[in-house]
Amino acid sequence: MAIIQWVIGNKNWLLSGLGLFLIRLIYNYVTQKDFALAWADLAFIALILCLVVFIVEIFAVLKRKDFFVYFRTKIKEFFHLLLEDREIVIQGDEKYHCFALHTEHEKIINILKNFVCDNQGWLAQYPFIIGELHKQIKTELEKEKCGTQLDVNRLDAYIQELTDTLNAKQRIIFNGNIDKHVLEFFRDRSDLPPRVCIKGMKTNGQSLEVVDLFRPFAEYKTSYGIEENTGFHEVYKTGKNYLCNDIPNFARKDHYFNPRLDNDLVRTLYFDNSEKITDKEQDAKWQACWARNQVDEDTITLPSLPSCYKSTLIVPLTLCNNDLSDPFRAHFRINQVPDQEQMEKSIYGFLCFDHPTVDFFNEKTDVAAGYIFADILSLYMIFRLTFTEYSPSFQKAVDKVLQSRA
Repeated sequence: MAIIQWVIGNKNWLLSGLGLFLIRLIYNYVTQKDFALAWADLAFIALILCLVVFIVEIFAVLKRKDFFVYFRTKIKEFFHLLLEDREIVIQGDEKYHCFALHTEHEKIINILKNFVCDNQGWLAQYPFIIGELHKQIKTELEKEKCGTQLDVNRLDAYIQELTDTLNAKQRIIFNGNIDKHVLEFFRDRSDLPPRVCIKGMKTNGQSLEVVDLFRPFAEYKTSYGIEENTGFHEVYKTGKNYLCNDIPNFARKDHYFNPRLDNDLVRTLYFDNSEKITDKEQDAKWQACWARNQVDEDTITLPSLPSCYKSTLIVPLTLCNNDLSDPFRAHFRINQVPDQEQMEKSIYGFLCFDHPTVDFFNEKTDVAAGYIFADILSLYMIFRLTFTEYSPSFQKAVDKVLQSRA
């Protein structure tokens, strides 16, 4: 049964010459009434046709940029079927040609199981640890009610301890999730894994800026107005994910903007087809379309090729699309249908993926997995707000410290 399934899946090139051979064989048998005489000529014709089809298929495969990844996955798929493996093969859309999606169902389940299991432990500890530090602040503030002199220096130390612990724990948790689970989801899809980071928003005067929160490898710092980047602006406006699998073409048509990417250079340099060049030279042209990195006052370098991405996926860390109680929405300032002014309070960050190849992300599986990762990670942001910005005790303590310094 497994062999039959494999033959059916590859029937286009397996049976192309054989089908014609059978038709000609039947025709000659009926007309000549001599099966033996027709056999040799027809067999030779069928053999030639099979060889032609086979050579065409070989050339088509060899021309693929991801030939080795494609070949490895096809071999693995064949032997899984041959051995009656219980792993379920998920056939992907052909347009996602850079990885030939065939991820085993069991592998995906194990990744998500481990992700949920690890975060169960972290989520059980996280509010307890932060809550104990927050309790110190409340206890110190209550002394003032009893007529005891408030120790502002101690209160300041408690605030700093809470803030430092929040930052340290979130860095460990977010980096751990990205390294251990998120990147594992994309493993074997390409020789180069996608870049993954978490970004947030901050108010700068009258504008809203996108900033880095957690980035495993900080080649450059992000700080620009949210309207300057099409991806973040779309997520901010809609509260939904943003996916672009062909940034070069979108940028050429001014359908995608990024402060690091020069759309004019994309049109005039990257899409300049006046002469034939190698893939490596084409990559260098794409690299030249991106802003240089300011290492220090005297050093400016080209961005790395992985940072010059052609596919991007951005998923919001938000609760605005959930069924929440009115008291909860009121406390965390989440409108039932967030408008443009309220979206800042409803989105706590962005889980960002990018890759230097076109058509890297799958609109169905990757977006779904991205929401699973983002929804769990957003809970840590909620806990942070609970014990800081949305805590009357914490805000009162901060005011006391600031008044003492005035």
